[in-house]
Amino acid sequence: MKIKELSDIMKLSVYERLLLVEDLWDSICEQESEIEVKQEHIKEIEKRLNRALLKPEGLLTMDELKQRLESKK
Repeated sequence: MKIKELSDIMKLSVYERLLLVEDLWDSICEQESEIEVKQEHIKEIEKRLNRALLKPEGLLTMDELKQRLESKK
């Protein structure tokens, strides 16, 4: 992307930029098979999933998560 194009994008309203971001994400999702995931990221996800399956009592419900987030405000 050229600097000129970026400055043109920055002139858009926030709403228009959000629509542009949405369009960009949609285009990325259409090419999902081309996205490379690093092996270390896959291993980390597997590790976290295994931990959650072995000790589900350590997980938070949505209500508990909301309460924790609200208490940090």
